[in-house]
Amino acid sequence: MSQPSDLNRELSGIMQELVSQFSDPHAFFRELIQNAIDAGSGEVEIFFEYDDAAGVMTAHVNDFGEGMTREIIESKLTRLFSSAKDSDFTKIGKFGIGFVSVFAVQPDAVCVDTGRNGDFWRVLFDRDRDYELIRLDEPVEGTQVRVIKRLTAREYDAFRARATEVIRYWCRHVRAPVIVDGEEINAAFDLEAPIKVTHEEEGTRVVAGFVRSHQAPYGFYNRGLTLKEGDESPWPHVALKIDSRYLEHTLTRDQVLQDEHYVKAMKLLGDVATERLPRELFARLEEHAASGDVGEWERWAELCVMYANTYGDFEGWRADAKIFPVVMGDPVSARDLVSLEKEKRSPLFLDKKRLLFLAPRDVALAEALEGVTTLAGGLGSTLERLAMSAMLWVVRSDMTTVERGARRLASVERGVDELEPLDTAYMWAFVSGDEVARALCDATLALMRAWGAVVERVVPGRLGYVRGGRPRVAWPCEDHTRPTPMQDVTEVSVDALGRCGELVVNVEDPGVARLIALYPSAPELAAHALFERVLRSSDAEDVDEASIHRALYG
Repeated sequence: MSQPSDLNRELSGIMQELVSQFSDPHAFFRELIQNAIDAGSGEVEIFFEYDDAAGVMTAHVNDFGEGMTREIIESKLTRLFSSAKDSDFTKIGKFGIGFVSVFAVQPDAVCVDTGRNGDFWRVLFDRDRDYELIRLDEPVEGTQVRVIKRLTAREYDAFRARATEVIRYWCRHVRAPVIVDGEEINAAFDLEAPIKVTHEEEGTRVVAGFVRSHQAPYGFYNRGLTLKEGDESPWPHVALKIDSRYLEHTLTRDQVLQDEHYVKAMKLLGDVATERLPRELFARLEEHAASGDVGEWERWAELCVMYANTYGDFEGWRADAKIFPVVMGDPVSARDLVSLEKEKRSPLFLDKKRLLFLAPRDVALAEALEGVTTLAGGLGSTLERLAMSAMLWVVRSDMTTVERGARRLASVERGVDELEPLDTAYMWAFVSGDEVARALCDATLALMRAWGAVVERVVPGRLGYVRGGRPRVAWPCEDHTRPTPMQDVTEVSVDALGRCGELVVNVEDPGVARLIALYPSAPELAAHALFERVLRSSDAEDVDEASIHRALYG
């Protein structure tokens, strides 16, 4: 029986516009494979035939799913925007337009053989999208789609090659085998990374890993079908893939629908990238620090330094993890290093002209040092950079605790939720006479000059606050001996540090006060921490985590 198509008669304009929105006409294979998976097919078979004499190509897409009844054919297959899969997270398609995409390649005919419950049908579409519904005498397993198009032999070869490429891209991670011309195109849901973690829960699977490239690849999938892939992961150096039945594509299939399920997926990815991956990395560091395999340890330590240089603060730091190998004895933690530095029991950072970290497991040398804790490595080694970064994190985390406590105390005393500025419209700098504070400032100045900042002096001071403003760690100025009106003061920034005459460090800042107390026992560590604190106090866009770590660690 011949039927006038609703697509052609009532919605031809919308139909043509919709078909043209598919970025690649060959993507219709993805849509047909998606329908096959939704139909419960355990396998999808695709193959191509070419009739040289007639110049006609036939592309076959066969599935072995539940098939379609006449009612489904007439109410779903042949009607635009009609889908039986709404609100069903076990189904991928939601818009009822997947089959429509076969017309994007402008076929001369499309033939669909299908059936269910003992009734079998052929739906034959012509090039104008009118269709004829024919009852079949022979049974059909699942649904068999044939796309028929006139092509030259050269056009056929190009069509077939492009189709295979498209199918591999969109469908390589589906769980059901996809066979193209006799070859299975499925690939493992995995990625190449020196260290990675996986996560699985009902309806969702994730794999993520550290990579050396700042621009890391990523992929979003729904039941293995590609939704979107790219080479700039939301988390630099973290390659990731997430396959979730809750993720959906947009109407045109070129983006991931950013709904509440997408937000949940991004939170899950964030937890994996910033918590589980660092924890796994620390576990590897502890393992190799304990075994004494410093070469293998350094492989993972380099990744940790890379990650720290990108993110600065991150929850993966474990202050008490025994991740640093020692020449003779048990590994030590970042907190141990800070204690050793204060007690001057380690050559760490005390003399830049000699090797700070000595060769691993050199027993004779260790005995000659009479029990001094000495770490493995050499000047400028990965271990030195990682140790400095870890120690600064310990100091910084302790300062954060002090600052929060001081803020809460001030709030209670004043009976307000936030610290209020002093009753002045200007910022004034009064020079402090504390010798330890001045020594810390001098050491910080040396670091700034080594970094390249043209600063004449770094001096301690007591800074007032602008009405409605907030406390500042430091301010650049021309002359610290004179009060500086607020409107004449520039924010601390890379540019400002490069041209200011003097920098006034606020000794009343809780973090700075703690570093002044730390300076006598750990001068270089305190200077590094103050330099970092000054940089982090900036609101300028040109001071990011990467520039801070380059300044601190080279």
